[in-house]
Amino acid sequence: MTTILASAGASDDWPLYHGDAGLRGVSSVALPESLEVQWRCRLGAPVASPPVVCGERIFVAVENGGLMAVDLKGKRVWAVSLGKPANSATESRESFSTPPLCLAGMVLIGTDQGFLHAFDSGTGAVRWKQKIGEDVLGSPNWVAGENGAAARVLVMSRNDGVLKCLSSGDGSLIWASESVSRCDTPPAVGPGVALFGACDSVIHILSLATGKSIGAINLGDRGPMAGGTAVDGNQAFIGTRDGSVVCVDSPGCRIVWSSRCASNEVFTTPAVTSNRVIAGSSDGRVYCLDRKTGKAMWAAKVEGTPSSPVVAGDKVVVSSEGTLFLFSLATGKPVWANKAADSLTSPAITGAGVIVGTDDGFLILYR
Repeated sequence: MTTILASAGASDDWPLYHGDAGLRGVSSVALPESLEVQWRCRLGAPVASPPVVCGERIFVAVENGGLMAVDLKGKRVWAVSLGKPANSATESRESFSTPPLCLAGMVLIGTDQGFLHAFDSGTGAVRWKQKIGEDVLGSPNWVAGENGAAARVLVMSRNDGVLKCLSSGDGSLIWASESVSRCDTPPAVGPGVALFGACDSVIHILSLATGKSIGAINLGDRGPMAGGTAVDGNQAFIGTRDGSVVCVDSPGCRIVWSSRCASNEVFTTPAVTSNRVIAGSSDGRVYCLDRKTGKAMWAAKVEGTPSSPVVAGDKVVVSSEGTLFLFSLATGKPVWANKAADSLTSPAITGAGVIVGTDDGFLILYR
């Protein structure tokens, strides 16, 4: 199978959580030293997950079961809703529970009742719907299809840790992995493999062609993982419950280094550049490590629990306690900050600027 990893910063798109199929969280977009709000779009409900961007559209889910498309000028283009259950006395309302994925003219998004929905990105019309498990939490991901076939979608069934591979064309199942354990994390894509950390304290490595296990790396007492794995080439990076960030070699199924940098859990997805790894911890700090050795380079205090950090050019962008921060990638020194709400999503970075959703129901573009 051909694996395509979109180059970080290769376009203005941010089509899935953390930017690309490797979940590297890196853009080449150069940000100024100070950002300004360009617009605020009222969505009518708290934003449920990080927004994504494809072409001239931003796609964002809100907590009342709505999915919206907003243009880069801050105008709503379309909105769809999952609607109310047939029997509200005995059935709970289905809600979107993952960030969206833009792929092949569609927006794909998982729900708390275990479905993956595919909507037309231009109109919001339903393309297909597929049952995945009891619930879906981690963002869907993708790989190219074989021999010109439709791209494939990777999505995790949370409760049993079964990774499913679907055709993006009609949602039909191509393969399903064996169950491992509860898995709160999204799958990441590397050369020929899908990787994810689970609650069994194991990083699982599966063949993209068949879904069969080709390796497992046990992290032992470092504890379960609940954030995404960032993959760049043959190396993968993930945070753990005991405050460690771990680098592994996927072909060798071995730990390269383990750095216990934080005093509390690291359940964010790291951002990975050619020489740095940046991760946020619930101890209220963002940590920068040397990619080769795991040695701590700097730590920046943000209070609260930071979102998964991203890198834009020479700056680190992260939200925490409703404040959006810019830090110097080289030194960790604060560059700029703005309090926008009580809570913000992890940012999306495009040529248009920095996009975040808020708990009081707004989508904001900074530039």
